[in-house]
Amino acid sequence: MATLGTDAERFSKVLSAIFDFVTNMEYCSMRQRRVTNSRWLYCNAAKNGQVGTVPGTQARVFYSFLKQCPTCCLSAGLGPRIESAQHKPASHHIGEITGCLIGMLLVPTLLSHSPPLHYGMVTKQSHSVDAVAFNRELAVMMEIKASPLVTFPLASDLPAPMMSDSDTGTAEYEKHKLVDFVYAGADLYLFIPHRDQRIPLGTPTTPSWPYEPATAYMRDQGSFLDFLSSWTELFEAFRVPKTERQGRVERVAYLTNGWGDEIDSNKTKPGLGRTDDLKKGTYQLLKYGAYYKDLCKRRAFYSALLANLDPVNLWAEYLERLLDVRWTKEAHVSEVNEVYQVSRDRLYHLYEAIVAFNKPVLNDPKLRTIFDFRRAHSALVSGSLDEVLLSPWLA
Repeated sequence: MATLGTDAERFSKVLSAIFDFVTNMEYCSMRQRRVTNSRWLYCNAAKNGQVGTVPGTQARVFYSFLKQCPTCCLSAGLGPRIESAQHKPASHHIGEITGCLIGMLLVPTLLSHSPPLHYGMVTKQSHSVDAVAFNRELAVMMEIKASPLVTFPLASDLPAPMMSDSDTGTAEYEKHKLVDFVYAGADLYLFIPHRDQRIPLGTPTTPSWPYEPATAYMRDQGSFLDFLSSWTELFEAFRVPKTERQGRVERVAYLTNGWGDEIDSNKTKPGLGRTDDLKKGTYQLLKYGAYYKDLCKRRAFYSALLANLDPVNLWAEYLERLLDVRWTKEAHVSEVNEVYQVSRDRLYHLYEAIVAFNKPVLNDPKLRTIFDFRRAHSALVSGSLDEVLLSPWLA
């Protein structure tokens, strides 16, 4: 936990972990019928007293969001991928989930500003702006690049092996075979393999499952800190460059959506971890400046790249030397004695703000006051945001 820094600094970084937790819950949503009875991963390693099992368990089934057995990859290495084991939601669904969620997590910070800002998503997918934070004085146009670091599997313990009939008789399913499993009547949990932790979710019986048991778990301070510690270890493993990972760090990194083997899937890397996202995000910020801010007489439009995580291993190679870049248009430039001159309010930051929860970069002074996570932390601790945060839910 030492990497999280002071209380005020920790708040913004904790948002990255909360983002992953809620994304995991939404992936399992009963209301959205994201979980099905098909393609559960059968693993009978529990027979040998596999760590993380309870007495009497003969096998387990996993509803995996990755192409791997979540326990065997830690004990035996990654091995061949189990292609059809992955139950990742469709890309546009992931965008809806993460875009809405990252905005909800940002709301306390926006409301702690004076005057407060409102957050609104642009639901039209073809629009160049993903979301806007605004009040009477200004508007911040945001490009969102958000995806989780980790998606833990749903799991259920089996008191007996699963068997199948064949021409030669009855035999147990092979380890890592994909099986049908009627989950609706089962006792389920979200499994955190590298810590042998369980988040008990009970039996899915209501449309709002799994939010009630998940909320009950996270209300307990010890459980919350356990999850935060587990997530932090994953993040620390992921941030180690792939070629430098060894031992447990290498194995733990297998559990992240960014992968850790020789054929990483760039499409699953978290936050701003994809070069394509960095390139598109950079263009969008430049467009917001040229098409909106530059045409506003008050320069009341601002831009921000919003993400749950910064580029991590891509930071030095793709971002660091661009952070202090500024730009302007030819029309705003005058030449005096062979020196180009630009009015201060016409010289724009390429990155006015990169609001990555774990490592925000705030170049514009006004945006530093808006995305002030220290202020938001203090407001939440003091309770001054209770009424404004809770009143919409109690109305």
